[in-house]
Amino acid sequence: SGWCGTDPWASPSTLLQNFGPVRCDLAADLSMTMAEYCAYADHTRADSPYHIYEREYVGDSAKLVDSFVPPPWVEEDLLEIAPELTQRKCLPLFMLGGARTGSQLHQDGHATVSWNACCFGTTRWVFLAPDTDIAALRLDECLEGPALWFVDQVPRLRVLAAAGKVEMRECIQRAGDLVLIPHGWHHATVNLETSCALAHTAVIPTLLPQVWPKFFAQAPAFALALQDVLVHARPALAATLPPSPPAAVLRGHRTGGIASEGRLNLHLKWEPVTPGAGAETRDTEARARRAVFVHRSWLEAQ
Repeated sequence: SGWCGTDPWASPSTLLQNFGPVRCDLAADLSMTMAEYCAYADHTRADSPYHIYEREYVGDSAKLVDSFVPPPWVEEDLLEIAPELTQRKCLPLFMLGGARTGSQLHQDGHATVSWNACCFGTTRWVFLAPDTDIAALRLDECLEGPALWFVDQVPRLRVLAAAGKVEMRECIQRAGDLVLIPHGWHHATVNLETSCALAHTAVIPTLLPQVWPKFFAQAPAFALALQDVLVHARPALAATLPPSPPAAVLRGHRTGGIASEGRLNLHLKWEPVTPGAGAETRDTEARARRAVFVHRSWLEAQ
């Protein structure tokens, strides 16, 4: 109530009035204006049509993010205090897709909570609990598109859920509905008609201490870099994080790089400390025989 974040895209006619000439990339070799895409979406009969999934915001599409306003209940996103750390998938997301478009089953990582607000249209959602063994259930492939995945897999998942073998949730999202995706939950979507939505994933301060151990285990280089930022920018929050000794992640690994998160150029290395002759150095060696280095090329470039 009172949030006007979806107003610029509240209907197909409003979308075209405000952003009709804006051009977006649909594939490496294909781009369309919003007006062209809406015409395409209304007439295509493809099982897995193209859709607009914009989070780059370069050129014309920068006008989209300029109008982006998060819901007022969303507290601070910690990634906003360190833009250099922000992953591409953690940027605001604008989606426009015709019937049968959507997203394959996936998780939003890096200790994030996600929200998705429907501006217009109708979208079907499926959620599976974080501990679901996706590979064992053969759910990790979506080769024929989201619509056929829903046709093939959802009836089977309902049987498994009824037998207590998986924890599953479903919903239909309509204009004005906001879906919150809790941390770690697998989810998939399919649009039942031409639909427009805004979405974002955020690292929420009140959630971070709770999910920190899992966060650190999943993305140690990214977690260490973020923790370094928080120590200086949000020291009170940094003090609430559970201890995360590097040995907990690096135990069993030999000397050398063991974690590399290429999109951010973060590289975690575990190397021996070379002791010096002084008593202070010997004491340091006794406390920690190895050292961790997080190499951040984006910082060196500054």
